[in-house]
Amino acid sequence: MSELEITPAQARKEWAKDLRSGEYQQITGQLREGDNGRCCLGVACDTYKRLTGKGEWDDNTFVADENSYCSAELPSIVMKFFGFSKSDPDLSYNRSATSLNDDVGKTFAEIADLVEKLNQ
Repeated sequence: MSELEITPAQARKEWAKDLRSGEYQQITGQLREGDNGRCCLGVACDTYKRLTGKGEWDDNTFVADENSYCSAELPSIVMKFFGFSKSDPDLSYNRSATSLNDDVGKTFAEIADLVEKLNQ
């Protein structure tokens, strides 16, 4: 499936699936730590990489391309791929993904539920 064939709704569905995969250890404060430590937005970066074949990790920074990279929020290309207008998208009642992951302590499964509700 090429990037152009994937709708934002399909991308968000895949992100929710990856959040529930059990492949990642949930972390806070940055996108990535080690091989499998990710915040919810770090998982989104991995989903983008899996679906498009683009992007790479440089330590805890996701480099989508030379002009789009970030270590704490979604790079602009990744943000647009998922259909978001903000690099730290609101997932529930004006609560951003980072806030839900880091401050509120929502689990990946709970965040996946909120991501899926965006498609309804």
